Parts: sequence; structure tokens; C-alpha cells
Amino acid sequence: MARSFDATTDDVNFGDITTFDGLTAITVAYWVYLDSSTSERRHMEKGAVTAASQVWIVSDINTLGIRFVVGDGTGSKRTVKDTANNVLTTGAWRHIACTWETPDTMLIYVDGTSLSLTTILAESPASLGNTTAAFKLGENDGATPGFLGKLAEIGVWSGVRTTAEVAILSDGFSPLFIRPDALVCYW
Repeated sequence: MARSFDATTDDVNFGDITTFDGLTAITVAYWVYLDSSTSERRHMEKGAVTAASQVWIVSDINTLGIRFVVGDGTGSKRTVKDTANNVLTTGAWRHIACTWETPDTMLIYVDGTSLSLTTILAESPASLGNTTAAFKLGENDGATPGFLGKLAEIGVWSGVRTTAEVAILSDGFSPLFIRPDALVCYW
């Protein structure tokens, strides 16, 4: 079932999910429906706006691209990569999958296709940070604007899912059927 976000009050705060802490590889996959995109809007995050506490973030950027950030939670090591512009569209469902494996192997898929990425910052974190920061959907860390749209079938796995597994997810299969032994969280 999809969850709608109105950019002001519909964010979801799950608190500190410690199963993300210290991972050396992660996959995040989900469906997104953008109502609009006029500035960076975070789909989900573990961490905060400041570099010092970022662990991982997926957001759309005002050019309808995707940004994926992975950090150690201290601000000393972060990797930030962006897709090209216009890989997303407003008013349509798209499947996004992001994978990261230490030190800096990062992929972003849209609808099952791996995209070329631009490296914004490459500091090679050794693992995801161990912070008490909350895991949140649809919020821009309390700042406006928050996310405006819908999210559905969100899965977070330890380890990197293969291109074939990402393709299966983008075909509409539930995250519950892809490596359930490595599925850390599902919403």
C-alpha cells in the first residue's frame, strides 16, 4: 500500500533502527510517485541534514534526478552521487533502487536500469555510521519542503542486490520475495 506525503505533516519517524548501524553494504528499493519536484525532497533518510550525522539518504533533486548519500555518521567520510537530470517524472510511478558497498561502489537504478552517476563527493566510508539518528520517510529533517508524493513497497537489505534481483523488484514483485534472509526492513 502506498503512503502519501503532503510535504508538511505526513512524514513518518521510525526512531533509531540500529540494524542499519555498521553495515558495509546496503540496498534500498522502493516505488515513488512525485507530485512535484521544485527542490531537493528526501524520500528517506537515516541521519540528518548536517554532514556530521548523515548515514544514508535518498532524494530527488530539483532537476528530477536522484541523489544517494552514504556516510559514516561522523561527517568525516561521505559519498554523494547524483544521476543525470530528468530520470524521474512527476505524475507517474517509478521504481528506484540504490546500492552501496564499501569503499565506494554505488549504483542507482530506475525501473530496473542502472544509470550513470556523477560523483559529488567521494570520501569512502568504511561502514554506515552508528548513530542514534532516526530513520524517516518523507521528511527533509524538519526543514521545508518535505517530500510531496507517494512511496510504496520500501525494502532495505544488508548487502548489494544483484541487477537481476533489482529487475525483479522493478517488475512489481514484493521485497518480501527477494533475499528475505537479508531484508533488514520492509514497509
